[in-house]
Amino acid sequence: MVLELASNGLKSKKEVKKEERERMAVVLRLKKMGSKKRPFYRIVAMTKAKKRDGKALEELGHYDPKKGQNEVALDRERVEYWLKNGAKPSETVKSILKRLGG
Repeated sequence: MVLELASNGLKSKKEVKKEERERMAVVLRLKKMGSKKRPFYRIVAMTKAKKRDGKALEELGHYDPKKGQNEVALDRERVEYWLKNGAKPSETVKSILKRLGG
């Protein structure tokens, strides 16, 4: 087992990597779902390094551009939490939040 010296003692390499992942930048963005020619999106919080459709930290709502009035459902409390803790919204999510008055 590989150990690294840290300010509060020895930590395993696995623990150090876990801490690095927790410090990564968090982004609020869209995760594409649905079938061909029938897309809908989940609004999620995920680390910047993840792929578009990768595992999300938390799902915050959904957006369906094909339905009338572009249907949007959002957990506003959790969105506010992520924004207060430094998450940056993507351009599309930013425009959705602006349209909803948030």
